[in-house]
Amino acid sequence: GQNAYTIHKYIYRKENNSELFQLGWNKDKNTLYIIDEASMIGSDRENSTFGSGSLLDDLMRFVFQDSHNGNRLMLVGDDAQLPPVGHSVSPALDVDFLSSYGLTLCQMQLTQVARQAEDSGILSNATMLREVLNTNPVCPYSPEMVQESDDVKFLKSNEIVEEIERSYQQVGLEEVIIIT
Repeated sequence: GQNAYTIHKYIYRKENNSELFQLGWNKDKNTLYIIDEASMIGSDRENSTFGSGSLLDDLMRFVFQDSHNGNRLMLVGDDAQLPPVGHSVSPALDVDFLSSYGLTLCQMQLTQVARQAEDSGILSNATMLREVLNTNPVCPYSPEMVQESDDVKFLKSNEIVEEIERSYQQVGLEEVIIIT
């Protein structure tokens, strides 16, 4: 029942007669900010159109502008997803990096999958890939690692168009997911 916003929409305000956006003033007190997909938040100063150019720095500055405001921040993300461009790991999910902001941190990892059936090929392949990444982060992924099932099929490039058309006809547009 709560409104949700992009980080940019919530923390930045457009400067008058300009194409630039400045960090807004946070009037919230005792507020918990929940940021989903935090693995995509970078810390590089790449985009000077928005605030300082560092989304993570600006987010921290916005949430904790007044150190006595009682605000809290929950960063939710998957460390097995790709980090922001130019980063080897996601700074928003890196406890060592986040500690540089001088915050009290708590880290948790969810391990129970709730959105996939127990016998899902998507789940078994995702679990296998996560285990490979956890044991050897530089181990290259190869297509031979894919375990085909009722809901996972590995395709060669010359088979893709026909398979998409067949899938649309068989189960409909809304039920087809393509992962590349």
